[in-house]
Amino acid sequence: MKEGTFGRGAPRGNPSTRRLLKKNKGQTSATQTANEGSFVKELDDLFDMAQENALAMITIDEDREFLLAQRERGPRGCMVGWNRQLHEREIGAAEQAATMEMRCQLNLRGLI
Repeated sequence: MKEGTFGRGAPRGNPSTRRLLKKNKGQTSATQTANEGSFVKELDDLFDMAQENALAMITIDEDREFLLAQRERGPRGCMVGWNRQLHEREIGAAEQAATMEMRCQLNLRGLI
């Protein structure tokens, strides 16, 4: 492998560039900020483990869409809020069902 490349998707800068980024990390100049930003963008692609021609090899449309979603920049979405809301609704529905069951039992006994 050539110097400065660590595999597909790895940051392409040479080692001296990474060393300079580390050395100048306390500076807030526009150049340093831009260099750090470009390095972070390249670093985000580091863990793309799919083959380069994976899209041509995939025959199932759902798998192709999943791979394209994985290759998008940044997170596509987060389900944490939705899962919490769903859980709270399920708990509320279960409590309401239990309350209704208890009312039905009391009604059958003639206590209500």
